Amino acid sequence: MGTRLHTLMLLPDEDTRLLDIAIKTQPARKALYEFVFQTVFRSDLAPVERPAAELLNGLDKYEGDIVDMIADEKVVGGWEIRSLKDQYRVFENVLYASLRTSQIYYVSPKGGYSTLYLTEAGELLFSADLGKKVPGAVSDLREAAKCIAFELPTAAGFHLHRANEAVFEGLLGQCDRESRAPE
Repeated sequence: MGTRLHTLMLLPDEDTRLLDIAIKTQPARKALYEFVFQTVFRSDLAPVERPAAELLNGLDKYEGDIVDMIADEKVVGGWEIRSLKDQYRVFENVLYASLRTSQIYYVSPKGGYSTLYLTEAGELLFSADLGKKVPGAVSDLREAAKCIAFELPTAAGFHLHRANEAVFEGLLGQCDRESRAPE
């Protein structure tokens, strides 16, 4: 996609035959559309959709049958080509900014759970006061959620059992303290 889109920057700035423009823009248009609108990463690319749509709109002018364009002597003005390049630069800048903050891995959704919570803050899937009541369980719950996200069920089970142990130890400790309390 990057190589095909970068060909837009290689277009000449002066008046050029439509055929010469179309040969370079049609593959770029297809790659851009697939990358932004037909990808599993679409939710991470939401900020890019508007500049991508504007660039696609600009590229639409050069769509058509290449064979028909061979005989056609239409010329695209240099100002139109420069405008197209400007649209590409805007898209590229927004894409770079979006990719800098995007997750660098893809985790398929697991039911109704937030992928971000599963991979970054699994303890948030449990009771809000869990960290206060059983701080020893938090790290294992966080790791169990990551294991669920990355489809590692055995490891998730291991961490969930460790979290259970921490909860039971906390309950036993509380029972011991209550049994020793003066009446």
